Amino acid sequence: PAGAELTGAGGVPLCAMASEGVFDIAVGKGGGRGINDNDLVTRVASRKSVQDRRSLAAGLLGVGLTRETMLQDGGRDGQVFEHAEEVHGIAFSPDGVYLLSGGEDAQVALWHVPTGQCVHRGRMRGAVQAVAFSPDGDVMAAGDEACSVAMWSCSGTRDMLGSASVEGEVRSLALVSKPAGLLAVGTRDMKVALFSVPGMDRIVELCPRMHVNALAFSPDGISLCSGGGVDTMHGLMTNKTADMNMQTVMWKVGPTADQCAHLGTVRFGDIIHAVAYSPSGKLLAVGGETRTVDLLLVDRGFDKATELPCRMGVRCLAFSPECHFLASAGEDMQVSVWDIVTERVVFNLPRDEDWICGVAFSPDGTSIASCGFGRHGVSLHPIKVEEVKADLQHSFLTYCDDEEDADERHRSG
Repeated sequence: PAGAELTGAGGVPLCAMASEGVFDIAVGKGGGRGINDNDLVTRVASRKSVQDRRSLAAGLLGVGLTRETMLQDGGRDGQVFEHAEEVHGIAFSPDGVYLLSGGEDAQVALWHVPTGQCVHRGRMRGAVQAVAFSPDGDVMAAGDEACSVAMWSCSGTRDMLGSASVEGEVRSLALVSKPAGLLAVGTRDMKVALFSVPGMDRIVELCPRMHVNALAFSPDGISLCSGGGVDTMHGLMTNKTADMNMQTVMWKVGPTADQCAHLGTVRFGDIIHAVAYSPSGKLLAVGGETRTVDLLLVDRGFDKATELPCRMGVRCLAFSPECHFLASAGEDMQVSVWDIVTERVVFNLPRDEDWICGVAFSPDGTSIASCGFGRHGVSLHPIKVEEVKADLQHSFLTYCDDEEDADERHRSG
C-alpha cells in the first residue's frame, strides 16, 4: 500500500510504492514517453521568429537564453585535491569556498578551495560512496559501503552532529534545507532512509524496489527523485528485463512520515546511475546505462523534452548554476559539457584514466570538479562563459511544441 502505514525494523515507518502513482511513464529511446508521441513536447514546432522560440524554450527549460557558450579557461591553472586512494563523491558548499570529497580511503575531506588546503577530515567505517552539502551551507554528510551515514556542522569546529546505520551499502545521498531540513540516504538494500536535519531522527523509509544509485531533491524541497535498478551482476548483465525496475521513482517528502508518499515512476530501458534537477526546477536530467541523458519537463508531467546521446554509460550529472549547461561523465572516461538549448557538446575535458564517478560545477560557474577511478584525488578545471554572436539554428528551440500546438494535434487526431 501507499503511504506510511507499514513499519520496519525498530518501528520506523515504511512508505511503499503505490500500485499506481499519480503517473507511470515509460521513456522510449529517441521519442519521448514511447507511448503516444503526439502528446509530447519533442517534435518540430514552426516558429515565425527566433524570439518566439527563445521565449518558448525559456518557459519550458527555465534557461536565460542569452547567446553564450562555455569553454575551458586556459588563463587559469587547475587544482588537484589529493586523497590516499580513489575518490567516489564530491560536493561544493553553496558559497563555493569549500569542496567536500570522500572515497576509498574512508576519509571525508573538506578543502578550502582558494588555498587548496584541507581544513577538516572525518573518518567513516568503510569506503565513502557519497557526500553532500545542505543548500543553506549549515551541514555536510557522507555515507559509506559499511552501511553508515554521518553528518557534521559546517561552522566552528565542525563537530559531528550525529551518525546512523542503514540497511545496505550506501549508494547515494541528498540534503535539503527548506521547507524542512532533510537527509535522504539511498542504499543497495532497495530503500531510501529519510532523516531530520540536524537532529538525525529517522523519519521514514521509502521503498522504491531498486538499488538506489542516485538521489536528488527538487529545488523547492518538497519532492525527492530516486534513480536506479536491480543489478545483481554489477553492470555485467547485457540482457536486462523490465522486472529489474530500471527507473526513477518520485516521492513527496516532509518532516513527518504521514507527509511522505509515492508520486509516480518514470521507467527506462536500462539501469539509472545519475539524476539531477536544474536549479530552476524546470528540468530533471536522468542518465545511466542507456547511454543517453534524458531531459524531462517537470512542469509537464515529466514529458521527455529530448535526449542527449553519449558514447558510453553515464555515471554522474551536474547542471551549471544558470541552468544553461549540463556536465555528464562516466564510462567514456571524459567530462562532456552540453549546451541544453542547442543540444550540443560545447567542450570535453581531457580524457581520464578510468570511469568518472563524480562531477560538480562551482556555484559561481568558474570551475568544474571531477573524480573517478584510477586517480587519487579531485581535479578542479577552470572554465569560463563567453558570448556567442552567431544565432541558433538547429536546437531545442526548434523541437518544442507549446501546449496549444499539442492540443491542436490531439484534436485533429
